[in-house]
Amino acid sequence: MNIKLVGVYSVLETNISITMKDFFFSFFLMISSCLLAGSPEIILPKTKIIHPMSWYSEQSSSWREEIARNRNNPQAWVNYFVASRYAQRPVEQLNQIVHEMELAVPGSFELLLVEGWNEGFSGKSYDWLSQAFAMKPDDPSSYSSLLLLNELLLNKQDRKTFCNRLFESGLVSGSLLNYSYNVLMSLDRDAVLITEGDNTTIPIFILQDIMNVREDVTVLNLDILLEPIYRNQKLNQVDIKLTGFDGPVAKNSKKLLCSTLPLENPDKKFYYALTLSGESIAAIKDQLYVVGLASRLSKERLDNIAIIKENLEKRFLLDYLAVDFNGENELAAGKVLNSNYLVPMILLNDHYVKDGNLEESKRLQQIVIKLAGEGGKTELINHFLHRNEGHSASFVLAEIKMKELEESFKPIKIITRIRNSRK
Repeated sequence: MNIKLVGVYSVLETNISITMKDFFFSFFLMISSCLLAGSPEIILPKTKIIHPMSWYSEQSSSWREEIARNRNNPQAWVNYFVASRYAQRPVEQLNQIVHEMELAVPGSFELLLVEGWNEGFSGKSYDWLSQAFAMKPDDPSSYSSLLLLNELLLNKQDRKTFCNRLFESGLVSGSLLNYSYNVLMSLDRDAVLITEGDNTTIPIFILQDIMNVREDVTVLNLDILLEPIYRNQKLNQVDIKLTGFDGPVAKNSKKLLCSTLPLENPDKKFYYALTLSGESIAAIKDQLYVVGLASRLSKERLDNIAIIKENLEKRFLLDYLAVDFNGENELAAGKVLNSNYLVPMILLNDHYVKDGNLEESKRLQQIVIKLAGEGGKTELINHFLHRNEGHSASFVLAEIKMKELEESFKPIKIITRIRNSRK
């Protein structure tokens, strides 16, 4: 089964608050004309910027019109494909774009990129993207996909090489790296972390490979795990057992992987990134305890409040939430994920109030209110911060929806213990 890769195309700084060094590789003339004429905009990678899906849909149409004016513009084809991909256009339409591009700009660097991205995790994809890299090794457009493909091939050294190249390119949001650091710091030693998608897995690989952060953590990306050869070799490599997955990949394979892996490996601690789709964790959601920016699976009741307190007070780096050191706007990839801090912070705030630690509660509430405002969750969060008292300790279903800007982040419902005290 081929899982489609999401393209990353290098660009020059436009009107987004990012430093000039981030994107010096392509498109100067085209960007100038785009800004003057209000034409289609360059599609930045989702490791850098995340727009609403409706924006990508509009851009797909705009780039299609641009191609109608000049079918021999390879950059227009790349942006058309990436916008269509992010807009979740049907596979048949993406394949048609590739076919038309093959006729319009044959043999181009851009065509190799798009063919590789569209092919997914396969040998063909690796060949096309490797050819693209050979043609333009200083262009970062191929780096993220080659990073993931080298993970597929279990080529750790080359994965590290492309992690380094991608990091130096500036195509990964600083806030996304900060967020991913705190994901890793949510975990116990030698933990197994289940992730999904590329823009939330790539920064974790960068932290491990380039900055030597939490190299003890085993990262299992569900999309790559669907490839049988990789799955067997990777799990053997990290001493994780899995049976019953030898045949074709089923439609619900991700959900089965999430539930079966901990059952067959009870000696290992499994954690699930908060960015996993609700469908993937549907079978185990009642066993998941939020402990920070990940949920830990436990069949027994877990004192996750104590773990959250330890993580937020002693292990997390949180200054970037209060002060934007990178000058990023609200669409920066890491900022889109900041709503995931709300559940653990509300639980910790309840603990502070119960213990009479009002000073820490006030400090934490300031961060919560700021994040809620940025994520459009103010009303929901105010309800939890100022909800009526007088109820005994109970289990409450707290639904914190991910930013709707990222179509792959489905609403996740998490059973959390919220203590209400009677004064």
